[in-house]
Amino acid sequence: MRSLLVCSVGPYALRRRPLLVGIPLERVAAARPLESLLPFPGAVPPLLGLTLHEGQIIPAFSAQALLRLPEPAAASCTAETQGEDAAEPDQVSGIEPARHLVLVKGGAGVVGLVVSKAVGIDRPLHWAGPNVLAPLASPVIAGAVLRPDCWIAVLDPARLPAVRPAAA
Repeated sequence: MRSLLVCSVGPYALRRRPLLVGIPLERVAAARPLESLLPFPGAVPPLLGLTLHEGQIIPAFSAQALLRLPEPAAASCTAETQGEDAAEPDQVSGIEPARHLVLVKGGAGVVGLVVSKAVGIDRPLHWAGPNVLAPLASPVIAGAVLRPDCWIAVLDPARLPAVRPAAA
């Protein structure tokens, strides 16, 4: 099985376990702190903006929006009403945590994924289908890895969106 770069996308939990994302390591071009994003006219979620990497302009997408997750404040309220642990108190205090940019070789070239932080590498022996993560459903999810302390939603880089120029 492939090694995964495991990243946190915010204060989300699924069945009382933190929800993380895994990106196949062979498709990761770089991971670094997010410095700034350039605005992109007419950008709609999940596109956050553009960034530069080695002289190239790279579109940067919200991993949270690609997974169709609610905003962190809404997620903590939802999880509390469902009796699930959503986050540490300081994660939903309104203070913007440092974000990281993971550059991924996707189906349409290199794209950026904005995540809360890269937390490590995982080498799963196998993973389950994406339906295991129900009710979470997104076309970018290829599978799921269950760990005793978390869920890892495995992303398929080939399914990541691309920015296409508008027709004139």
